[in-house]
Amino acid sequence: MEPFKSRGYMLTTTLKYLREGLPADRSAAALALVKPETLRLVETAKAAEWYPAEYQVDMYNAVIEAAKRDPVLAEEDLVNVGRFGANEAINSFLKLLMKVLTPTLFAKKLPSLYERDNSKGKVTVEVEDDRFVCHIDDCKGCAHLAPVSVGWSSFALGAMGKKLSRRTIHGWSLDDPDSGKIRFELHWEV
Repeated sequence: MEPFKSRGYMLTTTLKYLREGLPADRSAAALALVKPETLRLVETAKAAEWYPAEYQVDMYNAVIEAAKRDPVLAEEDLVNVGRFGANEAINSFLKLLMKVLTPTLFAKKLPSLYERDNSKGKVTVEVEDDRFVCHIDDCKGCAHLAPVSVGWSSFALGAMGKKLSRRTIHGWSLDDPDSGKIRFELHWEV
């Protein structure tokens, strides 16, 4: 069975988040917990090449351990990994696209954006007046994908001017981080 893989830029932006996005105490703790082989690989990763998700998951696990496995703090830090990555993408290769996107157009584009960067998983999205619901099925192999995807999508919706009021994540927890079938909902003020 082929392992779950992601693009190299996702690895490098996660490491950059560990260095620059986390508070100093958790940053030092997380970096100390990342395996040396992960650090070596990520330091030389090429943005468009495919890499096994195990390296990404190693960094996500370091974020969780640095948060002392506190479920609320760990979830928020993982959501922030996604926000950080989206900020990097939206301020570079997605900059022009973001100028014309609405939540409905984003929902139509998200499956192809996901496929471009991840080797497994099928994305479907529903949008209502004040709600964005994303399903990612067949995504086993990349633990903690759910909160990171929430962060990415919430940053993109915020860039469209949506003020998010609530989020829910289904199919993920610290005890079951890789269910292979996740769903999240993002609600905004109207």
